[in-house]
Amino acid sequence: MSDSVCGNCAAPLYGPYCASCGQHQHASAQPLWALLHDAWHDLTHLDGRILTTLRRLIARPGDLTREYLAGRRARYAPPFRLYLVISIVFFALQSLTAHEANERLVSADGGKDNCEVLVLGSPSLTRVLRDVCRKVTADGGTSAKQAFHANLPRMMFFFLPLVAAVMLLLYWKPRRFFIEHLVLVLHNHAALFTLLMGEALLSWLERSLPATASVVGVAQTLLGAYAIYYVYRAMRVVYGQSRRRTLLKMVPLGLAYGFFLAITAGLTFVLGAALT
Repeated sequence: MSDSVCGNCAAPLYGPYCASCGQHQHASAQPLWALLHDAWHDLTHLDGRILTTLRRLIARPGDLTREYLAGRRARYAPPFRLYLVISIVFFALQSLTAHEANERLVSADGGKDNCEVLVLGSPSLTRVLRDVCRKVTADGGTSAKQAFHANLPRMMFFFLPLVAAVMLLLYWKPRRFFIEHLVLVLHNHAALFTLLMGEALLSWLERSLPATASVVGVAQTLLGAYAIYYVYRAMRVVYGQSRRRTLLKMVPLGLAYGFFLAITAGLTFVLGAALT
């Protein structure tokens, strides 16, 4: 087929990408760099937008969401894909950290005895809970913790819509579509995961160079403060309400967030342990 037409849809080509289907004009015998380019594109679909997106995401809370909702989307990575890529890196890093710091939860003998004292109102639920307890304590909780870290990224897709639903209730008037709140939640979590990765790198630096402990401590405190400010500022930018109303709404939001996060983490641990 001629190089002047797309190999996928046969549409005329006027540049490196097809204007009809978006496929890159690679030769049939692709060099290694082209294969790597395709792999990265398929995984992230971010192309050159990732640096622009990350800069705006971290440095200007809420602005990326406002741009997206205003229809100015082409220059930035899509919210869901941005969250997906950052969360993959974040949870992979968390899994490695948890593996390094793994400690036994209980001894095998003591765990078996403790499982027998678990009693719920329903005999069937009691039996299920005891079975899970025995699986957890069989190897000191190692398998259960591995299952927890493996399943938590999936459970976040259950958790994030719950947070967006809380935002929907908090910002009932003027009415907004649910997806608008979900975009903000996705952007906020992508930013917070990035900040948490920065905190993890600082912890690694402190372990590697103990002399940096004081500097690392200050940096981690600043990151934590910025994370709280980030949520506040993002809510103000997107919803345009006063400082007082935004701060007041952060209280029920924080309580609901903690409650749903605890429920999600508990379900993740129980289901992970039950399926191991």
